[in-house]
Amino acid sequence: MTEAELTTMRLCAVRVLLGAMLVLAGSSASAQTPAVTVYFGDSAYSVNEGGSVAVQVQLSADPERPLTIPLEATPGAGAGTDDFMAPDPVTFASGETSKSATFTTTEDTEDDDDETVELGFGALPDSVSEGSPGAAIVTIADNDDPAVTVSFGAATSTVTEGWTVDVLVTLDADLFTPIDETPPSGPLDASTLRSRVVTIDLGQLDRAQAAVADPPGQPTHTRDTSPRTDKRSTAPAPGTTLTLNLFDDTVVTGLVEYTEPTFSGGYAVSGRLVEEPLGTMTLVVNGETVAGTVRLLGETYRIRSVGDGQATISEVEEPPLNCGVDALHAETDH
Repeated sequence: MTEAELTTMRLCAVRVLLGAMLVLAGSSASAQTPAVTVYFGDSAYSVNEGGSVAVQVQLSADPERPLTIPLEATPGAGAGTDDFMAPDPVTFASGETSKSATFTTTEDTEDDDDETVELGFGALPDSVSEGSPGAAIVTIADNDDPAVTVSFGAATSTVTEGWTVDVLVTLDADLFTPIDETPPSGPLDASTLRSRVVTIDLGQLDRAQAAVADPPGQPTHTRDTSPRTDKRSTAPAPGTTLTLNLFDDTVVTGLVEYTEPTFSGGYAVSGRLVEEPLGTMTLVVNGETVAGTVRLLGETYRIRSVGDGQATISEVEEPPLNCGVDALHAETDH
């Protein structure tokens, strides 16, 4: 065998040896980085505003190496980036398959609805894929009390010397609670501009009228304030204020001026709207059934019960009053 042939054989042997070493190295690397799946321990968590919650992050198998999983937080319904702190990455050591990540919210003083934040994974390392659930929704429960205004029902009260008088003190709170911003089922009347479904705080309408009692030994002039089987037959006292939050952009204050019983055992309430020129309100209450009309300058709102303790508020377009002019013209034409 010539020297050239020996050289060629040696080169071939070296190449075969190098190829084998590369295959072994690749197999070893693959064995050291097994493919794993990362996912959240639950798809939903809840926490009070200003508090923290432990969120579980899990791997499908032992990573057999240190592994860092980045987390991301995206504001959801009602939330902003100032309502929570960005979550830290989660680091797994070899042999670990479950870790706890702390999600911290911030405190505020505003009374608002509950908020949501969606947690997810950032860019994942090699050989790591997203499993299910790959996202978790955290609900932040509001813990702030609503702002209310306390006021007297009337600026002045009169009482005979030696007698007593009850002074009405009221809290300013919304009368209506919206439960559906969409119109009720069925087509809207042509005159209806918008409509929504609400529940009504009947407790505000149930305020008992102030009683004036006589002192001992004097002729009785006391109003009957004994408990009634149907407490909703008791009308709010004149001077009571009602916050009529008809729509988000239409909130007015009604001042009760007159109340009177109805034949059905309920009562009718009428009054004016504070700081609204020519504004009026009329409400008829019978048990849990409430109907009425609220009028502002150029605007009319109707309230109608739809059952199950619910009512619709509709803004309607009413034709202008012509005071019989059209009818007069018709008679003149004949």
